[in-house]
Amino acid sequence: MSGLYSKARGEEQGCQGQRGGFLRWKDPVSRSRTQVSDAGYKFGHAHNRLGEIRRVATYVRNQRPGLRTIIWDDMLRSIPEEILRVSGVGLLVEPMVWVYVEDVDRFIDPLTWAQFASVFDHMWVASAFKGAFGERLYGANVARHLGNSLGWLEVMMRESRGSNEVKFRGIALTGEKVILYE
Repeated sequence: MSGLYSKARGEEQGCQGQRGGFLRWKDPVSRSRTQVSDAGYKFGHAHNRLGEIRRVATYVRNQRPGLRTIIWDDMLRSIPEEILRVSGVGLLVEPMVWVYVEDVDRFIDPLTWAQFASVFDHMWVASAFKGAFGERLYGANVARHLGNSLGWLEVMMRESRGSNEVKFRGIALTGEKVILYE
């Protein structure tokens, strides 16, 4: 699958691979810049990022029509709703909203749900069954992970019935494996 991603980009970049009919990639556009305070940069950065997402997602759709392209939502959180809507990215990808703490609402506010619901037909959420709470932990904190999953279920029920009527496809259980080389 990395060849598929490279062809869409026209260069060699890392693809995360395909699993269960989904393609996931890291955000290759995020780079540090010196002109962060420049409003023109912010629009240009959003435009570049959305263009990259559109190119890859369109290529994936053309090559594999039944494949859904899912992207991490933090690639989109800072982009204004109108820019997301006009870009057409909502027709090509589905965001995976991720928060790994028990109080999901502390990181994803109602405005984010409203913005995403107006742009994307469907969304996913990501919980964790291990990892996510510190690279030096040797065992999973089952209570925290269970609390996170239950928190997500509450949010999903509330947001799917609320004024936003968010349509969730499901919840993904993620599990980081961190290897420390010291």
